[in-house]
Amino acid sequence: MLKRILLYIVAVALSLYVIVAFVMSHHSDGTAEVRKLRVELKGAAQQSSDIDIDAYLKTRGMDVTSCREDDINLDSLERLVERHPLVSDAECYFSPGRDLVIELWQRQPIVRVFAGNGETYYVGDAGERIAVMDGNVPYVPVLTGDVRYEYVRDTLFDFLSYIHDDAFWQAQVEQVNVAANGEVELVPRVGGITICIGDGNGFESRLENVKLFYNKALATVGWNKYKRINVEFDNQIIAEK
Repeated sequence: MLKRILLYIVAVALSLYVIVAFVMSHHSDGTAEVRKLRVELKGAAQQSSDIDIDAYLKTRGMDVTSCREDDINLDSLERLVERHPLVSDAECYFSPGRDLVIELWQRQPIVRVFAGNGETYYVGDAGERIAVMDGNVPYVPVLTGDVRYEYVRDTLFDFLSYIHDDAFWQAQVEQVNVAANGEVELVPRVGGITICIGDGNGFESRLENVKLFYNKALATVGWNKYKRINVEFDNQIIAEK
């Protein structure tokens, strides 16, 4: 009986020792240096990112991997990260292994605007205006013409979202231009064709007609056969050489 009690005591003591050793090995009094920066993407941007947070922080005089834990104010760091144009929200904390973890919720640009008045900015997938940032830039179509942000947000946003969300058109469209008469034109990435879709109303069916024309006509005669395709009239495609 006594032997069984002693074995029980030893087992409990060993368990306590393991727990204490684990806690102590992961505990920091704030004087330990940050081991590394770990950025984790959340939401729709989990697979890719145009944000280099490490470079962003260093350009603002903050090399977090050379800091001690108590040198970093997590609330201030979150506010700094959230000032990045492509970040909508951020959470910062230290992992048990002394990694500085930054969780990011990223804005998703769908187009870059080059307005006739000289303004340039991005428009996000929620219709928000996003400032142009230094460093890596998102690879999205450009929108040109004498357009104001309110017009892009209120009139063109559904059309631009359709281009962004459709795999075929996302791969095809390099530029969207709003002409002086209000007609919306598409410039594909390949070939010398300009596609006119009118004022943008009814764009789904018009773009579907163009896609059929691409697959049937252009696949046969070649990409350089026509200079302009006009689908501003319902159920009609006018191809100009």
